[in-house]
Amino acid sequence: MSKIYKFIIGVTFTSCLILSTALLKAATISGDPPTLYINEITITFPVIGEVTIDGADLSDLQNGLNAEISTEFNNSINDANDEIGQYKDQDDLAMGFANASVYASQVATHQGYQDYSLFAITTGIMLGVQAPSIDPDYYDPDTIEEELEEEGDLYAGIGVGLCMVNLGINTWFLYPGLYLNVKFGYLSLEHEGVSFKTTLLGIGANYSWIKTKSFLLGLFKWRGISFGTGLIYNRSEIEFEQEVTIDPVPFSYEHDFTEGAFTETVTFTGNVYLDPSFQIGLETNTFTIPFDVTTSVRLLWVMNFNLGAGMDINFGSTDINLKAAGVARLEDVSMEGGEVDSTTTPANLNVDGSTTGVNPSIVRA
Repeated sequence: MSKIYKFIIGVTFTSCLILSTALLKAATISGDPPTLYINEITITFPVIGEVTIDGADLSDLQNGLNAEISTEFNNSINDANDEIGQYKDQDDLAMGFANASVYASQVATHQGYQDYSLFAITTGIMLGVQAPSIDPDYYDPDTIEEELEEEGDLYAGIGVGLCMVNLGINTWFLYPGLYLNVKFGYLSLEHEGVSFKTTLLGIGANYSWIKTKSFLLGLFKWRGISFGTGLIYNRSEIEFEQEVTIDPVPFSYEHDFTEGAFTETVTFTGNVYLDPSFQIGLETNTFTIPFDVTTSVRLLWVMNFNLGAGMDINFGSTDINLKAAGVARLEDVSMEGGEVDSTTTPANLNVDGSTTGVNPSIVRA
């Protein structure tokens, strides 16, 4: 079982790489700037000495200072969107994951194996990969990140189907040659901040049209021809946080205070820090109705080779959801020329760029 876990973790991390690389180019960050509240300040004037100022006398300082902070915040937002906001929709990517889920749902089938006497149990794992071509080298793992950055949206996807048990029953007592089966699978994993869940439910029916023929005392067996159909539900969920680092943007603001015949200038400095990290959630729900015709050959009593053709009718959708996980805040705030009692209020960020409700291809050969 540990090998299965390692396999799924590897597939999940590959999926996260594809998602994060594309969605970094799809997200748009927005939000309100953080705010600095000045409760009171103490300034040392020549001759007069220390003077404490608070209340309404700080309104001009307050407004000017936060206007400067807002300007630098907007500059930081622009820098963030230059990094991660070149593209908007990810419809091809979402369809790629939906179609990969459809293929991955065909796990632990009994195709070409319909001559068991009473029941048969299978288990297994299936990987579905989608690309515009069946060429296994169409996407180079070393360059797919660059391709996604250039294109913004690619038809690509990975799906995992896990079947704990698929139970097939020979229902000759209902109709000769009829076989029914049910399947179930569920797995929940968390690894290094990535959570993965998959659920698989299915029912199936196969009819043995041409019966099995055995030769050479069973050394060679042709299992005839059978037709199959059913209904399979496959759900997968991947969640992880994508960290994005933006350099802090400094701000500086000068303000003059007058007391009697004396004027003193104070300078506020600090950094606007933007953390535009966000949560990425991929949720795929697919319903598949397969139609297939299959045959198989058994050699040496233990090896079974299948051959067949078919098509799937598919329903469902894929949602790629983005949710802000970071904030904007002020750091290293200080005042030259006096002492300040201040309070900073961070601001939540918003992220836009989710792609929802993308359906798999209705018919797939």
